[in-house]
Amino acid sequence: MSNKRHFRFVAISMLIALMLCVTVKSYAQEENAAEHHKIDTVYCGWSAHVDIASPFMGLIVDRSIRTLEAAIDVNLFNKIFPIAEIGYGQINSISKGGSHFQAAAPYWRIGLNYNIMRRFDNDDKPRPMHNYPFVGLRYGMSVLNYKLTDIPVSDPYWGGTQSVDYTGKNVYAGWLELLAGVRVDVAKGFTMGWAIRMKMLSHASIQKELLWYVPGCGRTDGLSFSFTYTLGFTARTAAERKKVETQKAKERAQEHVTIKQK
Repeated sequence: MSNKRHFRFVAISMLIALMLCVTVKSYAQEENAAEHHKIDTVYCGWSAHVDIASPFMGLIVDRSIRTLEAAIDVNLFNKIFPIAEIGYGQINSISKGGSHFQAAAPYWRIGLNYNIMRRFDNDDKPRPMHNYPFVGLRYGMSVLNYKLTDIPVSDPYWGGTQSVDYTGKNVYAGWLELLAGVRVDVAKGFTMGWAIRMKMLSHASIQKELLWYVPGCGRTDGLSFSFTYTLGFTARTAAERKKVETQKAKERAQEHVTIKQK
């Protein structure tokens, strides 16, 4: 194993270990509270969101890349959020050496987010989860067509260079993502959030060296990072809406008592 691959393996292993430690600690706290209070319903609602950061990043950071994506998730126990993401990306880039890479394809991701905030307050009573930090894991996939042209290749025997082209159709690529972020309620039914993602190409149906960039994953020569900022709609069950309204009423009553005492 090369030093570069060894570093990537160690970095991802450490991040996975950190995520597991946070998850186990949070789960232990939840179990202690759950012993004294019955857990609420399993299904608590769903959300649909659109990422608005990726298109702007393409316009500001690298105009050769265009990406659009959206996601839908399901809220289980206010703790686990199975999620599916779909997007479309394209790239038309020329390297400093003159090589030209073109690719365009849809992509998909499946995985889950895990709410690391406690579901219970100090009195072991369930509290509404309308703002929460989370960690997540994704498996991404794409089937793309690409063109890699004008690659300079030197002839070790005769000398000189010549250009070589590569094309590929229906090339499958899969990758893993680790992420951390925050989801926040802005208004009734309207939510927003952000996340930082670390990605690494896991496997492909051709040599990875020929896939300079994969839509939805990014650069394939090592770890890549991206930032998503989402806006969307969250639909909660009647029980969850009642819990939120009850919590808001308690907060208003507490504020009234504090003001009266002053």
